[in-house]
Amino acid sequence: MAKPQITPVAYANRLILTAVLLAYCATIILLIKNRLAFVPTPAPLDAPLDAFSEARARVHLHHLTVTIGNRQVSTPGNLAARNYVEAQLQKVKASAASRSDVSVEVVRTTVNGAVSMTFTKINFTNAYRSLDNLALVITPRGTEGKKAVLIASHYDSAVCSQGASDDGSQVTVMLETARALVHAQQLPPTPVVFLWTGGEEPISPAAHGWASTSPLYPRLGAFINLEAMGGGGLPIVFQHTGAWVLEAYARSAPGVRGSRVAQDIFDLHIIPADSDFRMFSARHYGSLPGLDVAYVVDSTAYHTYLDSYDRVRPGVIQEMGEGLLGGLMGVSKALAARQAAGKVGPPLFVTNEAGQAVPGQQEGRTGAVTPEEREAAFERAVYWDVLGYFMVTYADHVADTLHNVPLALILLMPLASSLLFPSSSSSPAASKAKKDAAPGTPAAASAAAAAAGGRGMFRSPAQVYVGVLGAAARTLCSIILAVAAPALLGAARTLISGTPMIWFAHQWVGSWIYIPISLAAALAPWLSISERAAAADAGRQGDFLAVQVCGCGLMSSLIAAGLSAAGLKGNAFIFALCGGMACLSVPLLAGPRLRPWALGAMLVAGLVPVSVGSSAVVVFVHVLMERMALSGHVSVVLADILIGVLFGAGVLATSAGVMLPLLAYGIAGQRKKVITGLVLVSVAAAAWSSTNLPAYTPTAPKRAIISHIVLTQPAAGSDTNAAAASEVSQAVAGGPPGGGIKMEITRDYVALGIVDSTPLDKVIGLTSFTPAANPWGRDFTPVFPLDDMILGVEVEVPPDWRQPQSGPPRHPYDIPHPTDPLLDHLPFVQLVAVQDLGQRYRLDLRMYSQLPCWGILNVTGPIVAWSFHATALSPSFINKDAGAGEVQHVVRFVTQDADPYWTFWVEVEKATVKTAAAAASSSSSGSRDYGVHFELSTSYLQRTNVLTSAMRHLPASMHETWLATVYQSEWHW
Repeated sequence: MAKPQITPVAYANRLILTAVLLAYCATIILLIKNRLAFVPTPAPLDAPLDAFSEARARVHLHHLTVTIGNRQVSTPGNLAARNYVEAQLQKVKASAASRSDVSVEVVRTTVNGAVSMTFTKINFTNAYRSLDNLALVITPRGTEGKKAVLIASHYDSAVCSQGASDDGSQVTVMLETARALVHAQQLPPTPVVFLWTGGEEPISPAAHGWASTSPLYPRLGAFINLEAMGGGGLPIVFQHTGAWVLEAYARSAPGVRGSRVAQDIFDLHIIPADSDFRMFSARHYGSLPGLDVAYVVDSTAYHTYLDSYDRVRPGVIQEMGEGLLGGLMGVSKALAARQAAGKVGPPLFVTNEAGQAVPGQQEGRTGAVTPEEREAAFERAVYWDVLGYFMVTYADHVADTLHNVPLALILLMPLASSLLFPSSSSSPAASKAKKDAAPGTPAAASAAAAAAGGRGMFRSPAQVYVGVLGAAARTLCSIILAVAAPALLGAARTLISGTPMIWFAHQWVGSWIYIPISLAAALAPWLSISERAAAADAGRQGDFLAVQVCGCGLMSSLIAAGLSAAGLKGNAFIFALCGGMACLSVPLLAGPRLRPWALGAMLVAGLVPVSVGSSAVVVFVHVLMERMALSGHVSVVLADILIGVLFGAGVLATSAGVMLPLLAYGIAGQRKKVITGLVLVSVAAAAWSSTNLPAYTPTAPKRAIISHIVLTQPAAGSDTNAAAASEVSQAVAGGPPGGGIKMEITRDYVALGIVDSTPLDKVIGLTSFTPAANPWGRDFTPVFPLDDMILGVEVEVPPDWRQPQSGPPRHPYDIPHPTDPLLDHLPFVQLVAVQDLGQRYRLDLRMYSQLPCWGILNVTGPIVAWSFHATALSPSFINKDAGAGEVQHVVRFVTQDADPYWTFWVEVEKATVKTAAAAASSSSSGSRDYGVHFELSTSYLQRTNVLTSAMRHLPASMHETWLATVYQSEWHW
């Protein structure tokens, strides 16, 4: 009689397993998209006085963006915005006059100064004059003398933008919040200072001036800075310092969102963006713990005229306002509790990131900063929200332990192999099941395998460790392939089609290009998993799969530990969550069959890791895709490679890593068709989009930098070397009042630049343009320190461009100017006097600008001190091949001052000064070469005929993000 054929029992129904896993991931993604798009219903104008009302806030927003429009520093609109905001603050003060339990004060301050700083890893000095800040101080009765909470935003707008979202929406959020607060029945337990700075876009000079000089600053204990990158909403906490502030805000702000992932990337200083946060933060130039909260959706309109009133989505102001009201109350209570407990507030004297004492904060301090003070201001936290329902926070020192827990558990798991894989050793129950089962049935096969131990691949911890390490290696391959495959496809598509960033205006097509091929690549190392499982342990495939998942968790946990040690704790927590999910999944997967309840338990356990990791990556991918238009021109393929990598990271996060082996097991019978199909979908999407879609649209435009460059020099007979004050006072024929220099124009042209990966000739005809050939090579100096990220061409100015233009303007908002040409007297630098200081010479100089302006002053030479910053003189660039004389110190400057003269000095060592032998005894400045060279670049934002003509030559899908007339000259003494 022949022995019956025994067929091993299937571990799981492959089709059902695959369908469940894919449906699970798709459901999570749809839930994330729904939650990210959520906004509350805007409250009406007649909402209760103590409630936040978006309708009331929009009245302010309409006036700032429609009635006033442009609010750039140096323009009349900036002053108009200041006056409007100040008038509203006076109304808030008046509305609180009937209350005896609160006092309200309005304070306007005008600041002058400079800060030595670093932006995009380049050193420079940021100087400023006559910038206005407005503060509203709300002091509940009984809180006098307590530390206050600062709420800050900026009322200026970016060049070429009405700034409806950035930062008009946040200005109005603060106005409405302050109004609601003075009507609230419950007042905060500390004072609250609302601050509107008048100049953030020129890299935060107004905030620095206020923090350095305001008597209110030493009274602060924490801050919340409000920013925006788009009118689509989704306010997230994207950077912070001081873990206790973040924890208090997270507990109190309804619908709080954000994750540490964004801050980790931002702290690398590779993203060309900044905010006033840096001027208040103890980790940078300030001395306070605090938060930076910003809208991040719809960055395609960021810093263009599309950032308009109508583009601010209804509900986003309401969401921000409700969050701010709750959040500031929470931070205020936490600050009051810290003071009541005897804990000293944040330090008044700290050292900033440049190693310098924060100016203006030493008064009243003796001794060193205590450890408690430093921890309160400096310690950061890991934070992540769960779909906007709540936020989890824990301090960095807790993360150092917590992020390593999954690694410890996974390393211990093989030691418990007899518990995790009970089917690997026989038992009395297994033997009885074998005896009772009918011969030849599936139950008999399963029972026989359980009783005999099969080939016993995992009978010992050593064997389990070997299996886990092999799976970890496959996981590493899967991670590399998942990010490399879409990146390579993006690069290949760009090189073949010649059109980068095809997904910029059509984000949905990016999903079709990158996700399928990333999933196919991620599955590739696991495609033989079914055969290996069957061969390894007949009847116990679950044990093999559990070991593979354990290996996934091991690799994720190792990455988490490494990232955490490197300080990238936000990125580490995603991998730590994946490792934690693996720990929970291993015992559920082990066994001869995959039980439905076990699969369900695994998926439920994965809700937090998958949703949190996916939402963090989804937000980051979405924001970066929109921000790529301002990423700078580094390489034609860079943007497509980067977005491909991010999509690959999204695939890994959505699968949490541990679901990839299961999915590969599920498609085992159709794996070739599935992998081929996924690759074909990506290739087809790449090919179709490259030939049928424009990279840019009028609502998602390419950015352009437009400067009318005017090269100037002193006119014949002008004295540029006046060494005595009396000479300066003498009038110069044709020059400005006060003995200034008469300048003349030598050449002018239009410099047109791009700030992303797409070459200019892909979006605009260049037949009449000539290649950039500026003899100075400084076409884009006006946007320093971003000039190295710009690629452009010159446009010779046709005669008709200088004439008034007929027809409607390109944009409904403009900065008109009554005259063209713009200036009666051109900018210059003038030597006023030379002082002999013993070992040094001091050169007293002055700059002239007829109108308020933005500018760059590049000082090249062996200077050892200057008046722009008393304690810092850090070079911007050093040409080591040319010796000490090629050390460059760059000053960005901005002024709202009506005084056209800006005086300053530089000092040089006498040993570096070259003196003519024939005039060695002469005191005349003309006999010496101090070796100091100045390059002056002065920018005016008012529209002229030339700029208007240049704008009209741009296609509808291209918007200017910088537009100015720039006068350039150079000087040597």
